[in-house]
Amino acid sequence: MSPLLVEYIRRRNSLNISTARNARELLSVCIHEAGHWTVFAHYRVPVTYAIVDRGSRSGGGIVQPPDLTCLVPEEMKAEVECVAALAGTIAERALIPFMDMENIRFGSQRDKQDAQQLLYRLHGSNRDARKSFMEKCVLITDQIIRQNWSSVEALAFELMKHGRICYSKCGVVERRYGIGRDAPATPTRSKSAQQNLAAFHSSPDALLAALLIIS
Repeated sequence: MSPLLVEYIRRRNSLNISTARNARELLSVCIHEAGHWTVFAHYRVPVTYAIVDRGSRSGGGIVQPPDLTCLVPEEMKAEVECVAALAGTIAERALIPFMDMENIRFGSQRDKQDAQQLLYRLHGSNRDARKSFMEKCVLITDQIIRQNWSSVEALAFELMKHGRICYSKCGVVERRYGIGRDAPATPTRSKSAQQNLAAFHSSPDALLAALLIIS
């Protein structure tokens, strides 16, 4: 069984009533933030810190990269910003109907505002240009999330287990799974990293099916 599922079940069955009650909301938040982190790892952008609130029923979290200016080519910066903003919501939505749509909409307001501000900064009042750019970024984001779903799960597991991961630890986590800026230029991962990722499901459909069975 996926380590993420094991950790989720452990929390859901906890004798601590608050922990058990918040398990589903926490899973949603962790998947959301792991979606952001996976996109940054895909573009080889280091993450400064990653946090999820494990004590609040409404949930919340943040994955923070440094300034993208020096890390991403100028011609790619807008795409990376938009894809990163969309990634959390798209990762969560991959698990509907298990995830609560109300929580997904509520939890993504900050991301939605970031994306809208970027669109207006790039294209102003040109609605067609804004729509075209957003549609392109949605397709890119969905592809990244689905192709790297094991990474999404692995990072969600780390967030659910630890809650707060500082800069020095973010790199350690990425190396554990062979992702991010220190990953080899080719898709080949070290044997240990491959084994670590292999513990997780290879698609959101597989995780969704498992969640629906145990819920």
